[in-house]
Formats: sequence, C-alpha cells, structure tokens
Amino acid sequence: MADDARSFRAIYEHDPADDRWFVHVEGFDGCHTYGRTRSEAADRITEALAAWLDKEPSEFTLTHA
Repeated sequence: MADDARSFRAIYEHDPADDRWFVHVEGFDGCHTYGRTRSEAADRITEALAAWLDKEPSEFTLTHA
C-alpha cells in the first residue's frame, strides 16, 4: 500500500421495511449505496469509494462500522 494511503469508515444502516442495507462513507456527502445484504453493500461501497477517489481499492483502507 502506498505511503499516502488513507483510511475511511463505512457506516451501515439496515432498513427493515425494505430489507436493504444502506451505507455511506463518513465525511463524503454523496458517496453512498445500498445492497440487499450487508456483504453486497460492502462490495458496492468499496467500488463507489474507489470511483470517488479515482483509485484502486488496494490504495485505501475502508473500515466497516
């Protein structure tokens, strides 16, 4: 991982009415997605953050809260 790698935090919320997991990256308004499962949401938020940063997922750390 590069020396200038940054760490980010993904925040999850479960919506029982729709049975969906909504997730956003703390501190990044507009970097959010959802999934039918928490795992699907985790994969999608990693892709979304990579696009947002224009970096490969190996170039940053995303913790899942």
